[in-house]
Amino acid sequence: MGRGLLIRIGIIAALILGGFLIKQFVSGSASDLSVGDCFDPPTTAGQTVKDVQHHPCTDLHGGEVIFVGKFTGLTDFPTDDQVQQFISDNCLPAYTAYTGADLFDTDGADLGYFSPTSDGWTKGDRGVICYATRLDNAPTKGSVRKA
Repeated sequence: MGRGLLIRIGIIAALILGGFLIKQFVSGSASDLSVGDCFDPPTTAGQTVKDVQHHPCTDLHGGEVIFVGKFTGLTDFPTDDQVQQFISDNCLPAYTAYTGADLFDTDGADLGYFSPTSDGWTKGDRGVICYATRLDNAPTKGSVRKA
């Protein structure tokens, strides 16, 4: 009985480890992104994004998550100005902290973000994900995280 239990524990551990290792290569929900994750962001502005393709940062990718947060203190769906203020207050400082450089002083750098849709907002979605990207949308290799 002890040997069977060890085999089952070994199989479960292998499945968990395998899932962790392949996460970087599979598409997944955009809401599951974490700071430091590299992925392919949408190429069309204003597109509703549900899933993204994850990549190891050492492979070609279009974006790297630098901030994950939530709107707080709002009951109504945020206006464009409120979203832009949130990005300015949270994502710009996060970019500097993550990369060690000011976004506006970094040649070719840009900032993208995912924010709730009005339908998502009514269902309780308050999440915001900001990511470093390039102005020309060209894929890059490596991380933008400061050494």
